[in-house]
Amino acid sequence: MPLKILRTYWFILIIPGIFTFFSFLTKSASGPFWQYCDPSYQYLFNSLKLIAGLSPTHTDHPGTPLQILGMLVIWCLNIGRSSADIVTRVLLNPELYLHAIYASLPVLFFATSVMVGVYAYHKTQDKMAALLPSLALFCVLSMKSFSYEQPYIPIVANVYPETLLMSIINLFCLGLFGAFFAKTTKRESVFVLLLALICGLGVATKLIFLPLLIVPLIIASWRMKFVFLLVTGASFFLWTSPIMSQYPRMWGWITGLITHSGRYGGGTTEVINVSAFFMACGLILLRYWFIVLPALSGLVWGVIRIQKDRTDRWARFLWATSLGVLAQFFFVAKHFDDHYLVPGIGLFSALLVFLYLNPVVHKIIVKRIAWVLVFVAILYGGISTVLFCRELSGLEKDLKGFREGLQSKYPGSILIGYYGHLTPSPEYALSYGDDSAFSDQLSKLYPKIFCLEQGYIWHFKSRFLADDLLAHFPSIIFIGEDVDFSRTPYSVRLLEKSQYFRAYRLTGSTEREAEHLFLAAKRAFAKGDYGQAFVMALRSRELHLQPDKRTQDFIQTLEPYFKR
Repeated sequence: MPLKILRTYWFILIIPGIFTFFSFLTKSASGPFWQYCDPSYQYLFNSLKLIAGLSPTHTDHPGTPLQILGMLVIWCLNIGRSSADIVTRVLLNPELYLHAIYASLPVLFFATSVMVGVYAYHKTQDKMAALLPSLALFCVLSMKSFSYEQPYIPIVANVYPETLLMSIINLFCLGLFGAFFAKTTKRESVFVLLLALICGLGVATKLIFLPLLIVPLIIASWRMKFVFLLVTGASFFLWTSPIMSQYPRMWGWITGLITHSGRYGGGTTEVINVSAFFMACGLILLRYWFIVLPALSGLVWGVIRIQKDRTDRWARFLWATSLGVLAQFFFVAKHFDDHYLVPGIGLFSALLVFLYLNPVVHKIIVKRIAWVLVFVAILYGGISTVLFCRELSGLEKDLKGFREGLQSKYPGSILIGYYGHLTPSPEYALSYGDDSAFSDQLSKLYPKIFCLEQGYIWHFKSRFLADDLLAHFPSIIFIGEDVDFSRTPYSVRLLEKSQYFRAYRLTGSTEREAEHLFLAAKRAFAKGDYGQAFVMALRSRELHLQPDKRTQDFIQTLEPYFKR
């Protein structure tokens, strides 16, 4: 029986298989996850919080389904162990568990792609209709953020919400095809409910999925529209139930995105910066014209057909899907990055199928165009992936050689990493992923790990003075991308540099002086010498005493006395 099924559907495995192979190839070329600790280590540690019975705090996306998936993978690798034991094992070998979580993502994509292909072939008995649903996402293989000049790992090779979204979009397309091929209103309603469950999952994975809700709302009957919204909301709350305590924080982040023009809720207080928005729209059109133009054509074509015949089922699904693609593209134009387009690109796969099933155009012409499209997509995806893998391999060699060279030339010195788009420090990745939930365990497991965070040297949740470290190490070397140390209490000199990274040797620090001034200011305040206390506190702040809030709060306390 399995062999018979394989002989019947073998061709459906081709495109998902090629895509999955290229995904693993990209991951192999990119090296360890700690090089790209944002967001992989954050998701690892928040999955670990679920294991430990804690609420995740990385909830902006909100990304909870990916954290749940990570929890399940970690649990499956530690069946029978206590949660405390599991936490220790993950902290000791984070890369192993990240590789396991990552491996589940391409496998899920492969499985869901095959499901969509088999269903499309079962309903149409057309091989091309079964191949097209996996085609559009080939342009995601080497996708990286346009704002980064240096090589940056694409989503298919990292633990990203978008990587999981690709599988969820496959399920969305499956539900959409089910509604399209439904022969009765009752059966179509069942698939609309399925779409609602999937939409709740998609929005819980990342908010950029929201515009796709337009599609079911258009194709559903008026009664089912209300049911769809209700079930979608229930599905969202179910998938985000582990972070219910974080709802106020998440809502504050969302409102910040809506009311501010900058990224992540920053910038000026305006709903939209018109010039930046249209610039992003122009960039989207320039880069993804092969998606935008067919979507515009499908929208116009579908609307024209609907005007002539309101019962035209094909036209209704065509214009609904086209509108969904365009809406998702415009939705992310306010804060644009290429990988935010993944839901729209995935939905475009369904649009290709609807265009292909067009009852008007002669099938022979369409099939020839479709075969050319398949060939070009696979060729483009393969070539771009191979070239990008060479770029990533070069980056990996540069990082490895740079780090090993420093360890060889400066034995006994301590290497301290800091945040960048690329991180040449596995130690920093651990600190970046943790938000103090596991700081005590990490401090015991890694007593000699330090990182540069917010301009100061930290050992997880404890701050260390550079002078104290120099008492135990011959030198301190900061390693990472180019950075401005003028806003830190450290004086440095450039020690080594490569194409992407820099190493700075610590030559001096004002931390001790700043601490002495702060304590002297406190003593002066206790004696009633408010003017002297104020002057010394200001000088301490200039020398970058950490935490700044402590100094700032003290200065604010002094201001009324000083004004007297």
